[in-house]
Amino acid sequence: MVKKEKACTGCTACMNICPKAAIQMKEDCEGFLYPNINETLCIGCNLCDKVCPILKEKTSQRKQVIAYAAKNKENNVRKICASGGVFSAISDWILDQNGSVYGAVFDKNFQVIHTKAENKKIRDRMRGSKYPQSSLDHIFQKVKSDLDSDKKVLFSGTPCQIDGLKSYLRKEYKQLYLCDIICHGVMSPKVFQDFIQFLSKKFHASIKSICFRDKKEDWINQRWKYEMENGKVRVDDTYMLKLKKLYYGHLCMRPSCHECLYANLNRVSDLTIGDYWGIDEAVPGFRDHLGISCILVNTEKGVELLENISGKLELIKTPIEKCIQPQLLHPSEKSDKREEFWKSYQNVSFYQILRRYAKLNIKDSIKSRIPIKIRKKLKGV
Repeated sequence: MVKKEKACTGCTACMNICPKAAIQMKEDCEGFLYPNINETLCIGCNLCDKVCPILKEKTSQRKQVIAYAAKNKENNVRKICASGGVFSAISDWILDQNGSVYGAVFDKNFQVIHTKAENKKIRDRMRGSKYPQSSLDHIFQKVKSDLDSDKKVLFSGTPCQIDGLKSYLRKEYKQLYLCDIICHGVMSPKVFQDFIQFLSKKFHASIKSICFRDKKEDWINQRWKYEMENGKVRVDDTYMLKLKKLYYGHLCMRPSCHECLYANLNRVSDLTIGDYWGIDEAVPGFRDHLGISCILVNTEKGVELLENISGKLELIKTPIEKCIQPQLLHPSEKSDKREEFWKSYQNVSFYQILRRYAKLNIKDSIKSRIPIKIRKKLKGV
């Protein structure tokens, strides 16, 4: 396995391949999962090393990537998706073929986990952005079982998860379709769980739902929203803005995210999807408030997949340079306060962490106190 622990992405390929179940994923003090070997059970087969995507040699040859701007033709679908509703179109096609869709969902405790969907009800839970790192557990084994049964499978996730699955499978499957996201970096599940517990205690009510990409005002705004069991809804309030500060301040990402091997155009999947932030320059007039997706077609299988779903999308081919965003060029830079942050995290309350490391400027503080209806009037919406 990876000798430099912090280079490990937690993809679980080593755990899933181990013939003696000698490897388990253990949570570290930051809440991230790393492989732990039971030396008593280990037989020294070295399969864990053979499937580790970090240890294998990476090719520097860039693939020919084709870029598209896209939006789902069904506005009701786009309203509940993070961007342009492309994942819904892809997964609809797979499900219509009696295939399986694998993706990230919130469980009842708001842990982010990867699960399997064979119907649209479960698939719908996979829609929307989820920034904490998802737990994969033994999902790779379930994917392989479906593939060996000759089922069509769509696996969606971060690039490192995709590469982990490919390494674990150790061969190509024509019925496997891979879709990765343009990833900014994954948030610590521990920080997110502590945030959920903090809110519940603060407001004396359980959290009912959380949305990292609320579109009620506009897709561009990227507002974070949570709803309490008592019916209260808060959008980009003080506490959500503080969680944003921790995440976008790069204080609580997995260490490997800052040295990410996948933050470039040499993609590991058939299709890459994300926001098309440069859409106004690439295709003037195409953007609306419901969101536009960027699609990168990376393989011949990706071309085939896009052809199969093209009837559900408005598609416009664009120059690749128009949709370039930072995470397609380089990893998210590590904060120079990261070590200090985690040292403090072990010794002070979560409230104190928010006070020390997530201070809001005056503009953010005022904004968080203005109701949504008033904000719209001020904008002239």
